[in-house]
Amino acid sequence: MSELIKDFEKFVMEVILFLIVLVTIFSDQGIAVNTFQYLTFVEPILLQNWLSTALTIGSSAPGEFITTTKTTGQPFTIKIFNEDGVMYVLVEPPSEFYIRAKFATIEKTPLISNCSIAEQEIKLKKNLIQSIVVKKTLNENGCSMIISVPAETVIVGPYIFPPVTKPVMRIP
Repeated sequence: MSELIKDFEKFVMEVILFLIVLVTIFSDQGIAVNTFQYLTFVEPILLQNWLSTALTIGSSAPGEFITTTKTTGQPFTIKIFNEDGVMYVLVEPPSEFYIRAKFATIEKTPLISNCSIAEQEIKLKKNLIQSIVVKKTLNENGCSMIISVPAETVIVGPYIFPPVTKPVMRIP
């Protein structure tokens, strides 16, 4: 009988240990949820740092310059604006989000540029993977930095749609 009690106690302890591991990983403040939230909420900060670095380095690079990055489909707002004679870049996260966690306050990042940069506000679409293109063009007044966001692929539910292109007719 004592061997049966030892086996039962061992089983109960294994079940309790298994439940503790599951709760530690998958609870509201568990490892899996916190990792997902970190990966989700770090994107606007990384995108803002990438934009400021691309604009700063691209403006001081000799000749023409082009660089791209892809978004994950989150509806961020990219603002490039002039305040007191200094150009800034700011990436704002969406106002509504599906996770209970809150974004940290993201401060604007100043830009140091030898080229002219137009003030603009770019609103990224939800569920639309886009490439953000930073391009330096040379002109008679010096150079200018252009930020564009062409659409590439639309993700709607489990379906992926390629961009719409015009059909080409060939007549033999």
